[in-house]
Amino acid sequence: MSTISTIEGHLKDLKSRFRELDEQLVPRRDGVVDVRISAAMSKVEQRIKRLEPLHSRAIAGDVVNSAEIDEALGKIQPVVTLPRNLASDSEIDEAQRKFKALQDAPDPMSPEERARLNEIEDRIRDGAIAHIERQFLGLRKLAGEEVNSPVSYTQGLHFALITMMASMQIRLDTAVQFNREQRLKLVDEVKALRERVHALESAPRLKYQGVYKEGQRYAVGDVVTHHGSMFHCNLETTGEPEKTYAWTLAVKRGRDGKDAQ
Repeated sequence: MSTISTIEGHLKDLKSRFRELDEQLVPRRDGVVDVRISAAMSKVEQRIKRLEPLHSRAIAGDVVNSAEIDEALGKIQPVVTLPRNLASDSEIDEAQRKFKALQDAPDPMSPEERARLNEIEDRIRDGAIAHIERQFLGLRKLAGEEVNSPVSYTQGLHFALITMMASMQIRLDTAVQFNREQRLKLVDEVKALRERVHALESAPRLKYQGVYKEGQRYAVGDVVTHHGSMFHCNLETTGEPEKTYAWTLAVKRGRDGKDAQ
């Protein structure tokens, strides 16, 4: 078998494998992409990129030895060029504008609530780091559990990372926005209740104080008996009923009954 046929056979197998992995890379319903599949795609993609120049050289008549082919199939060098963005410039600008608007919005939390939120954040930070480490465990397994193993940052890996981080950001933003709306709703309801309680507490309450006593201070809502009539106190006063506008006649004295004899 010629060198050209050998390389073409490897390229055919690798491209077929890449298509199979690409079909499996469809994100799950929760938006998470299997990083193991993405990493495998990166390896295949790199082998294709290293074989294609060898194929062109062989067609041009240059000598390509088996060692070069084996190197292209077994050793992957990091890619120095960054993949293209998944979002357009206008979409990125719009997302940044919305994010800034959320940051500039008034904080509905009180200082005490904000302090409690920071306390919870500190408590769960270690767990969050462990969760992200678990997400990247697939990459480490594919690299042979070796520290500092070269991993190519390809379009497939870029897509997997962006999708995973976007999924986490979506969940976070959804939770924050939902909580914000619920808080604002509760704030309005609590405000209405406070106003209602204030109105009820501010309303005059009747309190019978017996027969009027000269010099005693009476409050709004006090009711006294004076010369057989009942009076309601409208303003705080020490004045005598019928002699000050602070009192209102509530029940007028009845006529004296006839002598039963």
